[in-house]
Amino acid sequence: MLTVVPQTTEAPALSNLSLTTQLSNSTMEGPRVLRLHRSCGDEHANFCENGGECMFPQDSDKPFCICPSTHSGTRCLFFSDNSRSLPELEQLIGISFGVLMLLIVLGIIFYFCAYKRCIKSAPLIKSAPSETSV
Repeated sequence: MLTVVPQTTEAPALSNLSLTTQLSNSTMEGPRVLRLHRSCGDEHANFCENGGECMFPQDSDKPFCICPSTHSGTRCLFFSDNSRSLPELEQLIGISFGVLMLLIVLGIIFYFCAYKRCIKSAPLIKSAPSETSV
C-alpha cells in the first residue's frame, strides 16, 4: 500500500506589513493585483445607459454594466425606486393597522361609556297608573 504525504512549504514572513513597494528612485508603487475585469473601450462606449459603467468580466467576452443605485437591469435601463424598500412598506402597513385597531377599541369604549351614562341619567319610563284600579 502506497501512502502519499503532502509536502507543504511555509511562505517567508514579511518584514514590512506595508503593501506598497519603494522603487529605487524614491517613488511608491501600489500593489500589483490581477484585475477581475477590463474596461469596454470605444466599441462599447454607449452600451450602458443612465450612468452605468461598462466592463468585461474576467471570465466573459460579453460586456457587463455596473449600474448606479437608481437604475437596474443588464444595461441599466430600468429605474429602481429604492426610496421605499419592502421592510419600510411592511412597517407602514403594520403601524396603520395598529392605529386603526386602537381607534376601533377607543370607539367601542366610548360607545359603552356613553351608553352607561345615558342609562344612569335617564329615569326609567314609569308605567302609567292603570285606569281600572280599584
